[in-house]
Amino acid sequence: MFISFMLDGDYHKAGIWMLTIAIMAILVIIASMIDLHWGIRASKKIGQFKTTSFGLRKTVSKDKCYLTLYFFAVMIDACLSFFVPVPIASILMCVGEVVIEGVSVHEKMQQLKSLDVDPLTVAKAIANTYGVQDAEKIHGIVEAVAEGMRGKKKEAERK
Repeated sequence: MFISFMLDGDYHKAGIWMLTIAIMAILVIIASMIDLHWGIRASKKIGQFKTTSFGLRKTVSKDKCYLTLYFFAVMIDACLSFFVPVPIASILMCVGEVVIEGVSVHEKMQQLKSLDVDPLTVAKAIANTYGVQDAEKIHGIVEAVAEGMRGKKKEAERK
């Protein structure tokens, strides 16, 4: 009802309409930041301890797309303001985007809850954390420690 309020001279209601639109846009950004937080936590669990600019750019790009679609919905609401008293397109777009982010957060929380220690996941975590060359050094150290433990076990069996 933004345009109809402006034409009627009711600036208070136009301000409330714009405040409503702004709050919904902020909700979309907050949902995206929550998703980013859980994404960082999930990546640390799989061994990517460094937050890369690629992931942050991906979030910013996603926010840009979300807000572009959201402001298209705002323009649709401005056109529909003569017929519909509430910004229905903006509300639907906001709810849709927040639900998408909620599903993404839920998936990341499930990923964090899984306690399955798959050797392949451990190997990937080591390779991601230390690099492939350092992973071979770590493999050598693990083999040396395993040999040492086997030797101690044989000595204990002899006694």
